[in-house]
Amino acid sequence: MKRAIVIGATGGTGAAITEELIKRGIVTIAFGRSRQKLEQLAVKLGSPDHLLIGVGDAFRSDDIIAVTQECDVIFHCANVPYNEMESRLIPLGESVMAAAEHLGLNVVVIDGIYPYGRRQMKEVTEEHPKQPHTRKGKTRLAYEQMLFSTRWSRAQVMIVRLPDYYGPSANQASYLGSTLEAIAKGKMAFLSGI
Repeated sequence: MKRAIVIGATGGTGAAITEELIKRGIVTIAFGRSRQKLEQLAVKLGSPDHLLIGVGDAFRSDDIIAVTQECDVIFHCANVPYNEMESRLIPLGESVMAAAEHLGLNVVVIDGIYPYGRRQMKEVTEEHPKQPHTRKGKTRLAYEQMLFSTRWSRAQVMIVRLPDYYGPSANQASYLGSTLEAIAKGKMAFLSGI
């Protein structure tokens, strides 16, 4: 891999992947909607010459195509708010896949473990049945099925499943993170789900 684009580069996972690609000397296009956030990311990473900024809307495949010059791989790290997942996740993925199909690129999609549903085997492997029992899990399974659809003949896709989101920005996207921060500061903390 000589050149990559990270869609959703300013999010927690996207920023971590962008940072790692830069460390490895790979020319990387950080793609997102906010030029200001992308520029802040660039400054945080030391503004290296091999980091380029691509501003656009991931829901518009033409925006992705316009900035994806000579890339080998698309890292798809963009996501939608939880309350919009059922209506917007698949259109987001279709836009990314349409761009990849047009350009004939490999796509690495970052996703979670929701499509598996309840554990049915001692160890959860790729052979574990996908029988989601939540709306989010069912939406994520439909999303996966769209990604691997036969309608994409030139784009090759791989899903990287993270059991949860980690790293320096994980607390911003986690209820538990803010709870633990409050506890660490000796302040009142809230814990939902118990």
